[in-house]
Amino acid sequence: MGNPERYLCTNVYGPQKLEAKLLLLSTLSNLQLRYPQAKAIFEGDFNMITSLMENKGGIRILNRDTEAFKDFIKSAKLVDVFPKGGAFTWNNKRGGDRQIASPMHRFLVIETIHLEGNTMESNILPSGDFDHWPIIMIAAFQGTPRNKPFRFEKFWFSHPEFLPKIEQWWNEPLGIRGTKMLILQAKLKHIRARLKSWNQEVFGNIFKEKKKMEDLVRLISIPEAILKRLRIFMKPRASLTEGVPCSIVSSTNC
Repeated sequence: MGNPERYLCTNVYGPQKLEAKLLLLSTLSNLQLRYPQAKAIFEGDFNMITSLMENKGGIRILNRDTEAFKDFIKSAKLVDVFPKGGAFTWNNKRGGDRQIASPMHRFLVIETIHLEGNTMESNILPSGDFDHWPIIMIAAFQGTPRNKPFRFEKFWFSHPEFLPKIEQWWNEPLGIRGTKMLILQAKLKHIRARLKSWNQEVFGNIFKEKKKMEDLVRLISIPEAILKRLRIFMKPRASLTEGVPCSIVSSTNC
């Protein structure tokens, strides 16, 4: 993945029976405990949902595997990378009231990867003639960390759209589920990116102009000792005829 980190990447194909599903979750938990230094990424058809909100149609009853699945995600500190452009990755290929659809396929990624500033998103691919839609995850991992802090400018408050924009960006859906700390960090990262774009559009590249002004101030504030040397260097030199008797020099120069 382009960095020295270790990852535990596991492809999952979930069983149908309840006891087998519970055994699967236990196996994944033990696998994560076996490799504590590796960052877990579980992907595949889990054949389980976390709530009735994820299920469309069919019998509106939750089994024990739903709670067990939720507990597994929470205890393992995993993040469900919600796919863009849709929610369901399986349906029974029926129409109308008989249609049943669920997000069977998903990526579960340990929250540490997100907290380190890496970007991960999943997309649903075409299904063809199958009842399952495959999904793909695109990840952008950070290289060597750069100590470039985010600078908040006070003059942003002077713009009438600033606070309404912050509220708008805060409420924008991010398609990410996890702990409250993870969601908070994701929102702050999202607002930071929005602020940078908004600042460029509204105020232009003020940081570049600010640097020019700072360079100018530094130039004006040159130490007196350096200025003295510059004055000596720039002082006009004496004329070649200086000190020569006027009788030798043309009268026009006297």
